[in-house]
Amino acid sequence: MIINKLVVVGVGLIGSSLAAALKARGGCVETIGVVRRPETGREALRLGVVDRVCTGISEVASELRAGDVIFIAVPTLAITQVLEQVRECVAETGSLIALDLVEVNPSLDEHGASDTVRAGCSIVRCALGDTLL
Repeated sequence: MIINKLVVVGVGLIGSSLAAALKARGGCVETIGVVRRPETGREALRLGVVDRVCTGISEVASELRAGDVIFIAVPTLAITQVLEQVRECVAETGSLIALDLVEVNPSLDEHGASDTVRAGCSIVRCALGDTLL
């Protein structure tokens, strides 16, 4: 299977490695990096890790279709904020094909873990037609 659009939120070590590997092996048609800092985006473009950059998922949400992937590779403390952005996009478009939410940081405290789960469940509820509160 070839991914049409690979949206990588966070083009640090993990995100850029995934994007570069898939791109080099022909595993995706287009790579889009979502960055907080413009200089990070310029560097990712210069290195050929991504084909284009933006500063928020909302900038590309309307383009996403079945077969596109959003890969979130941000620090643990930023996960909830990114999931909120995804939730807003799902609420606007009403479209969600799949959600695989995995938290791999063993140092995440109970509060942070429950916030992550709550945000993920909220995204799914939006895809099923609930409105944002």
